[in-house]
Amino acid sequence: MRQFFASIWPVDVFESANWPTNLKLYHLAQIAAAAYENAMTAAANLGVNKPIVLFAAPEYYFVKAIAPGGPAGQTWTLYEENEKNDLLAELKGIAKQHYRMVFVPGSIAWRRARQVPHLHNTRTNNYDGFNTTPIFYKTNLHHTYDKKFDDGTCRRFTTDVLFSPGVGSQLFRVEGRRCGIEVCGDINDQNLANEAAPASLDVEVFISATNPHDFTTQLNAVPVRNGGYFVHCDASVGNESGLRRNGVWVIQRGGGWHGTPQIQGGGIDPWTMQRLRDDSTGLELSYSSVLQLRYQGSVTTNENQVRPRRNSLTRGSGGTTTLSRERRSSFTSGYSKPTPPPNLSLDVDLELRPEYGLGSHGLGPDSYSVQVVVKLSVPTGSQASVAEHLVGFTVDHGVVTPASVTTDQSGTATARVTLQRTQKATIRATVKTAGNAYIDATSEIVGVGSGSVSKLSSLKPLKHTHVPCWFLPM
Repeated sequence: MRQFFASIWPVDVFESANWPTNLKLYHLAQIAAAAYENAMTAAANLGVNKPIVLFAAPEYYFVKAIAPGGPAGQTWTLYEENEKNDLLAELKGIAKQHYRMVFVPGSIAWRRARQVPHLHNTRTNNYDGFNTTPIFYKTNLHHTYDKKFDDGTCRRFTTDVLFSPGVGSQLFRVEGRRCGIEVCGDINDQNLANEAAPASLDVEVFISATNPHDFTTQLNAVPVRNGGYFVHCDASVGNESGLRRNGVWVIQRGGGWHGTPQIQGGGIDPWTMQRLRDDSTGLELSYSSVLQLRYQGSVTTNENQVRPRRNSLTRGSGGTTTLSRERRSSFTSGYSKPTPPPNLSLDVDLELRPEYGLGSHGLGPDSYSVQVVVKLSVPTGSQASVAEHLVGFTVDHGVVTPASVTTDQSGTATARVTLQRTQKATIRATVKTAGNAYIDATSEIVGVGSGSVSKLSSLKPLKHTHVPCWFLPM
């Protein structure tokens, strides 16, 4: 199976925006050539035959111009459709120089004239705007993707362009490897994760213009398999925070699902054998409690008993007047049919969220915590209220605090379960409703293991030190 090398160019696109197009192409060609030479040299040194070299530039590398001024402080000039097509031809020429390169040259901001103007309030949109990322491989245009997420650029920085979200696939294959492309705010909407199966991709390429990723909150939006890679090229705008967004990370999910990071002091990066430094933001590295959850759904028990008038057909033990839930339709002559009670049914969801890791927030070095969230909702036809229901929490292992909580006005009640490092648990929430009824919901932690998101170190020494190169063994 072919092995991957990766390289990125985190150029400040707000600075390069006003370069003439031929200068943009020139610099891109120079950097791509350096990246390709680095990767091919590294492959030869490592004994890797016929490598695949992934190269990426940031989102909006190809915007025609950005000028100060305008209602939002900037005015953007987009490429025309024929200029975009000319760019694709030029980019194909660069790709032809690097046969084994997956060439992602950043995105192109362009516009197409509308047949019918779009009117909105006092604004007339005469154009549709697109944010297109072309992907070349083996000298050919291998895949194109139009960004789905509307970041407001057309609305804020142009006077007559309406953003047109993409509808095409974000998935493509390279030599049998499953890959995905994500552009900036797409990750906020989990667009790639909505299309790809969970943990199914070998490589995700994420290009952006000043959009950070955060594995502590967004790992569910990264559908990369265990041992797969997340490659991020961001327009770094020259600051340290921006530069730290760029790189290659290997994903290791362990038992299943990552939550908030936990930093284990003295950890070793298995790829570089270098000691890891703590980084609570998850940009460089985050260790996480890995929980695999099984949701059973909600189960209703001990439903409200119907209590009709005395002398009804059935009698319970001890003379207590009851009526079976089937509400039998035959009645003895002379007795009236009982009035059905109001519908006070509720639906309950029980969600578990990994919260704090080992040794953080006052936890012991071998403990972790899970937030337990109950959310009540009112099904169609019900007259129930979701507020002020007492919810009791129980666990078969660990400690739950508090043991009972009253739902707020939104129908939410929250508790915390603290468990030992490898401890599993079944967590039950009992919601008390009118008439001494209760509703049960259970969720279960069925697997606990260590997991990490490790930032790879670039290869050294290589000729072109200003262009990083990473080895992505698979």
